[in-house]
Amino acid sequence: MHSLKKSTEAGPPAINCSTAERVLLRDLAQQVAEIAALPAQQQTIDDWKALNALQPNRPMD
Repeated sequence: MHSLKKSTEAGPPAINCSTAERVLLRDLAQQVAEIAALPAQQQTIDDWKALNALQPNRPMD
């Protein structure tokens, strides 16, 4: 389990976590990055931008 330390410096607090937690977080971050890089994700971004510009390409959920 991780713990938060109060820091006297500006910015987010320091987080202490175990090596196993760090490995798990890195693995999950890699999975998120891989999904974000899929072509379907860019198409979804483009579709939402078109909808927000009031020029929808298709119905959005």
